[in-house]
Amino acid sequence: MMNTSPLKRYLVALMACSFMSGAAWSQSVDKIRIIGTLPLGHHMTEALRVFKKEVEKTTDKKLKVDTFPAGQLYNDRDAVKVIPTGAVNMGVVQLDMWAGLVPSAGILYMPTYYKDLEHYYAIRKFVSPIIAKDLAEKGNVKLLGWADYDAEALISKKEIQKLEDFKGTKLRGYGEYAASFLQAVGSSPVVMSSSEAYDAMSKGTIDGTMSGPTSHLSRKFYEVGKYLITQPSFIQPVLSYAILINLDTWNKLTPDQQKAVEQAADKVETFTRDAFQKASADAIVKLGENGLEIDEQIEPAEFDRIKQVVWPALEKKYREHVGEAQANEILEKANALRGE
Repeated sequence: MMNTSPLKRYLVALMACSFMSGAAWSQSVDKIRIIGTLPLGHHMTEALRVFKKEVEKTTDKKLKVDTFPAGQLYNDRDAVKVIPTGAVNMGVVQLDMWAGLVPSAGILYMPTYYKDLEHYYAIRKFVSPIIAKDLAEKGNVKLLGWADYDAEALISKKEIQKLEDFKGTKLRGYGEYAASFLQAVGSSPVVMSSSEAYDAMSKGTIDGTMSGPTSHLSRKFYEVGKYLITQPSFIQPVLSYAILINLDTWNKLTPDQQKAVEQAADKVETFTRDAFQKASADAIVKLGENGLEIDEQIEPAEFDRIKQVVWPALEKKYREHVGEAQANEILEKANALRGE
């Protein structure tokens, strides 16, 4: 066996260290690309700027954020593929599009199921660790937190105040649980983008659509609809978007960078919680000024009739998707948190 000199062994070790250092450097992250899908000017787009500002306040100043709002790179359906693969690092996305990976998230998208906003938040807090585990294991992404888009409200061409009023209507929902709700009350759910709903209502293809008051206003649905139900518990008091980061990206961040990203996500959650409530309230006032008839509440006895046919359908679908044991645990907790 050939002996090597101390100098040669030192040089070999030095070269190895240099190589390892270079490899580690090549795996580091100095820029994050984050996508969003809401229009420019929307508070959810402003939330991307809030995230960028907070992250770039890190002490080492080495982590930059590029934001791509308004579907400039990818839409919500694309996000299911591009975030897990790392084609883009992060996104603020509708999680109901990820039902195949995280069926447990369905509990957050059930019309009529939430007593009020605090009940919804309590359910979201309880189910978040379950959703985070599924996302990490099945989707290669980390759940950092939530961003609040808006309440979900129903705008329609005919007044809907009781169960029978749904019969024969064609209404657009926002996901499969909304579709189950519509089927249960006797309506025909229609799948289409919210950007197509204006033309569809004007042509009579649909009789109404679920969306947030901010969307009803910005898309001028008041020109083709007549009635708006703003009761927060009727559809749901808020629609959550998930703040997600690709796990490979996350694991390459330094501890300081990870801390900065988590703190920025917390900032977004707080910002959107306040912003959506103000924006939604302002939008409802303007919708009324533009001629919509605002129904603030469905008569309680009628709402109870609606829930009696809707909840069994929603819970049945949830059990089918999640599995009996886990679904029952989550549904029992949701009902306990309702406090009735």
